[in-house]
Amino acid sequence: MKILLCILVLCLNLKAFSQNSPNELNKFASDAMLRQIYEYQDRRMTDSLKVFFKHENPIYRQMAAQAFGSVQDSAVIEDLEHLLKDPDKTVRIATAYALGQIGSVLGQRWLVEYFENENDNEVRVAMLEAIGKCSDGAGVEFLFSQQFEEENMVYGLVLGLYRSLQHGHSLPAKSAKIIGFLKPEMSDRIRILAAVYLARNPRKEDYERHINQIFSLLDDKNPFVRMNVALALGKTVKPEVLTALKKVALNDKSHLVRISTLRSLGNFDIMQTKNIFIDALNDPNNNVTFTASEMLLKNTKKESGIDFQLLVKKTKNLRARANLMAAAVKLDKENAAVKIQKNSKITQWVKDYLAKTKNIYEEGYILKALSENVNNYEWIAETMAESNRLPLLTEAMLALVHLRKNPDFDLLSEEDKKNFDKILRFGIESNNPALMAISAEALRNPKWNYEKRFPDFEFLKRSQDSLQLPEDTETYVELQKTIDYFQGIERTENLAPEFNHPIDWDKVVAIDKAKKVQVKTKKGKFVMELFVEDAPATVLSFLELTKHQFYNDKTFHRVVPNFVVQGGCPRGDGYGSVHYSLRSEFAPLNYLEGYVGMASSGKDTEGCQWFITHTPSPHLDGKYTIFGKVISGMEVVHQLEVGDLMEEVKVIEK
Repeated sequence: MKILLCILVLCLNLKAFSQNSPNELNKFASDAMLRQIYEYQDRRMTDSLKVFFKHENPIYRQMAAQAFGSVQDSAVIEDLEHLLKDPDKTVRIATAYALGQIGSVLGQRWLVEYFENENDNEVRVAMLEAIGKCSDGAGVEFLFSQQFEEENMVYGLVLGLYRSLQHGHSLPAKSAKIIGFLKPEMSDRIRILAAVYLARNPRKEDYERHINQIFSLLDDKNPFVRMNVALALGKTVKPEVLTALKKVALNDKSHLVRISTLRSLGNFDIMQTKNIFIDALNDPNNNVTFTASEMLLKNTKKESGIDFQLLVKKTKNLRARANLMAAAVKLDKENAAVKIQKNSKITQWVKDYLAKTKNIYEEGYILKALSENVNNYEWIAETMAESNRLPLLTEAMLALVHLRKNPDFDLLSEEDKKNFDKILRFGIESNNPALMAISAEALRNPKWNYEKRFPDFEFLKRSQDSLQLPEDTETYVELQKTIDYFQGIERTENLAPEFNHPIDWDKVVAIDKAKKVQVKTKKGKFVMELFVEDAPATVLSFLELTKHQFYNDKTFHRVVPNFVVQGGCPRGDGYGSVHYSLRSEFAPLNYLEGYVGMASSGKDTEGCQWFITHTPSPHLDGKYTIFGKVISGMEVVHQLEVGDLMEEVKVIEK
């Protein structure tokens, strides 16, 4: 009996140990050589990486080749060419990826040549995508000439064609081939990518040849297919398209499809669509409501007869209300030919509304609404000068730049224009990184000739010298672009900060392979799984900030319907960062729904801001570091709005 009892206790202890044992550690934990190769990648040490091209271990050759997908040094193209003959297929796949990321036509030549003799389909898929990334006219011809039946190869071909479209290369009258990839028997990943191609192809005449086939796809089972087909149809304003889209706009069960359909309807005359947009203001999804208000603002005209004041009272979404106010101000002209009234009842109504709101983001959006009247520039500038609240200051400057784009600005007196010049100079000299960046971008607008209005631009250089790097990298880059523009210089080199944040490998090796983080918001919770093996520096930085409660009470400051929700900015306006910068960590991953990426202002400028994709977004692949994905609570992500707080971000410990 004692022996049986001991065995029972031992079994229970073993079960408890297995339930509480650590998760699987990542690949860097047991291999110092992998850490060394990645260290060379992180420090962009090209020659040190090339040494591993001849290493006897294929894992190291593969990792060294893939490193150039992030390093992107065109000087190694000929060295990479030799790896296309490597006996190990993982090395050849990584080499194709790196050549595609570098994007040289020379790489395309090698890829096409080796494709003909490659027998492994996984390698051939990687080659097809890479050819698309490197493509010129010949590359596109090569891709369109290919025919495959095996699913993986068809996917590779569609991926290659999409990549070539991204780089501005397509062929006329080839939509039939793309539409062929949307047949029901094709896999979802093929059909979604083909639909994205249709949505982004600028050749609207191609669609008109196959309009009935495209119509049928509005009933497709996959919402990502339907939403992109709806966008594609919006490129042609045929009456039958209008009829079809109207049916979808309010009735499709997916809010993603309703959003895309409303955007396409925005290309039609407002008199034919206004009722759809007004009805959509009552949609239960806030992103649909916001999109409807965007379309009303974009297209409304006096003869539409819309009572925007009444709509504001009925609309609950704050961004939608601001757009409706903007539409009201936009139409508020003394008469059609002369300048806008300066102190009209509509403008005063909006100002009164502004005085009542307690949401700082809504305040900013209402300032943007007032910018539809160019005579409000002084009032907006005074509001900005008298405030010290972020992100209201940022939205005020964005509103002023938006106002500058209004054709009515030319009706202002020369004195008013000189006063506006002072506002932009104030922004540059404000020591506020957001105001500086926004003003700098405005000054180099080629339509406004500010290089002539500011012949002495030393103030730009002085302001740039006052910035703190790497925290203010985005602002530094914007000022440098403007200085270059004023000097007539076309700069090609990367303006990213120098290497400043070494990877702490002792901490990386302790990270579980599939570490999880939970984000709590007032809309609910969602959980993200982090990809430490693909982006160790980014994941470590994210975890360290999380452990120090950096992200608690940070806002989601940016929400673009059907695209991304973004947050993590310490300023709350998108212009804040930490005291270090990260290197871009690109891997052969794809932005699908719910993937988590690092925001940046260019390669190797990542900091603390991150985003989650609402939908598959292949145009982001290889340009923004992917470091995780949402594994539960995606319905919460789709509900997030600008200003929502990350109430708590915490690491899930097993």
